[in-house]
Amino acid sequence: MKRILSYVLFLALALEASAQITILDVLKKSGVLSTASAQSGVVREALLPSLSIIRQQYRLQKGEDYYGKNNLPYYGESYSLAVKVAGGTLFLGDVMRPWAGDADYSRANASGNYVPSLFWTYQRMLSDSVYHSIDFELYSGPSPYVQPLNADSSLYIHLDKKADLGLCLDKGLGRKNGYMVWACSRTSTKDSAMTVDLRLSPLSIAVSADSVLVSVSPDSPEKIIGGVYVVPIYESGGRVQFLLAGMAVRNGDKAWSLQLLAADGKGSRGGITKSDITRSMAKGAGESKADSKKKRRK
Repeated sequence: MKRILSYVLFLALALEASAQITILDVLKKSGVLSTASAQSGVVREALLPSLSIIRQQYRLQKGEDYYGKNNLPYYGESYSLAVKVAGGTLFLGDVMRPWAGDADYSRANASGNYVPSLFWTYQRMLSDSVYHSIDFELYSGPSPYVQPLNADSSLYIHLDKKADLGLCLDKGLGRKNGYMVWACSRTSTKDSAMTVDLRLSPLSIAVSADSVLVSVSPDSPEKIIGGVYVVPIYESGGRVQFLLAGMAVRNGDKAWSLQLLAADGKGSRGGITKSDITRSMAKGAGESKADSKKKRRK
């Protein structure tokens, strides 16, 4: 048994800081990962470097004046899960609208005299306890670096140039056999010092172009700050890579839905798609076969 554990430790130290880890099936055969809790720990360690909490504060504005609450510089704040992916960071609509679902804001602004205004943004890795100020460029209007990923703007991406860091995306259609991983606070979702547990459960989904939003029902939804759906891809050399296939988005105050990242097929039904054809190429492409023959005869 000591020899097996030493082998596992050597493999863990040799892995890169990504969502890759030694294949689960190989370790199961050795008896090291024979329990569900042990398998959960492996998935947790693989995902942890890419998961963080976004703490988004806001204040109230009336004319040129800003207002906080209880002598604080901000009126309220939200805490939600974010995921580092290749080329950006996925985050929830909570970051863009932290006042949504805030009962104090609803009461204070029942008359509509105030306008909510985004204030400071902080980020804390799940593996850390310290928040760091970050700039998602949310304050000066629309940004080319911040884009909504779905129709109701409940999921966004902040683009960056770090393509070699974070989870790779799984946008394919068809049957997926993966894991739903929920980030759950042990105390409250408004606790800045919250300790977050990752709850893991197997989830098999048939992804089609007409259904990229799936209803999900986590336990204790009032303590959930977000969730991800990851799919293991087994590679040569004894490794498995976890791809991000979906992210949980809010569907009401305490309800959640799984937003799959697969293409929704709208492009094939008249949606806007990118065109790389130049004007001269488009002119030629618009000709009929008869026109083309006439030109050749000339």
